[in-house]
Amino acid sequence: MKTFSLLENEYKREDFFLVKIDTELVSVLRQTRTEMSHDGIGELCSSIAESGQKTPGDIYAFEASQAELYLKRINELWNMNYDIRNFSQYYIPEKTKSYYLFLVAGHRRLKACINLSLPYLTNIHFDKTFEDAIKWQLEENLHEEVPLPDLINSATGFWVLLKKENPKLTLKEFAKRHVHKSVSWLSNALRFIRLPLGIQELIKKTEIQKGVGYSIMLEFAKLYDFSISKEKPITEEFLMSFINHCISHKYALSKVKEFCEIKREEIEGQQEIFHLVPEDINQGTLRAIKGQRTNHMRQAEDYLKASTVIARQITDNCKRRAAKVIEVGQQMQLILPSE
Repeated sequence: MKTFSLLENEYKREDFFLVKIDTELVSVLRQTRTEMSHDGIGELCSSIAESGQKTPGDIYAFEASQAELYLKRINELWNMNYDIRNFSQYYIPEKTKSYYLFLVAGHRRLKACINLSLPYLTNIHFDKTFEDAIKWQLEENLHEEVPLPDLINSATGFWVLLKKENPKLTLKEFAKRHVHKSVSWLSNALRFIRLPLGIQELIKKTEIQKGVGYSIMLEFAKLYDFSISKEKPITEEFLMSFINHCISHKYALSKVKEFCEIKREEIEGQQEIFHLVPEDINQGTLRAIKGQRTNHMRQAEDYLKASTVIARQITDNCKRRAAKVIEVGQQMQLILPSE
């Protein structure tokens, strides 16, 4: 009988170690995924408790100088303010050096292990870079569903950062090397993030709302870009009213395209487009707008009740924006036809 030795044929990658680590040793920075559902973590906890952690996470080990550079790049990418002094380093005898251990992938699995008070199964990588870390996060998203807004923000933010450092970098090269997405997908994503932030938020799904379809939002992104190119930018409030009008009327994508084309023609003809004439709006549109504002306010109130520290950080600007919402609502009420 032929034999096969596991030890003789064991494969070990250089500077790569599969370990079980105390969760307290892992430093977690801003990740591509910004939200984790309670139900999703609960299901993952049940799976790990029953069958163990099947898929390891990934940690990058950096020496002090590397860690400072890594934090600098992360701060630039996500507009954060991480400071090396707020993180701990650990001496690794096999390397005879001290390292900072930053989580790169597997945040949900780490969260589940923390909830279960279990050690975390992870690969620890050495001699890696910031580009390696972000690329790995984006690649992992191909196998594990990540909310579309997070994927868009990660891909476009990474593109902007690398393009600034290397002006010769092309969108095609970036798409192939770093995100494994088509150039058209990236072009649409870059157009989408030029929308006002309040408009971008509409694609997010919540327990109350299912979010506005991305394909529909891209049509309004094109309209917004067109208005800027003609030096007649549509304000966030009026763009919001256009979108709510189409959604409340349950317009199909083809109908939304027709609506946006009419608005483009109005811009081209230098007509006043920043209103919905009475025949274009009904009580359903206003109710949709009011309902959306009410839901946001309710969610904000619940959040603030749960965090008094954050409540103290609310600025006067927030109050002004709230006043603006009320003002726009009153303006919309004035142009409605009486029932």
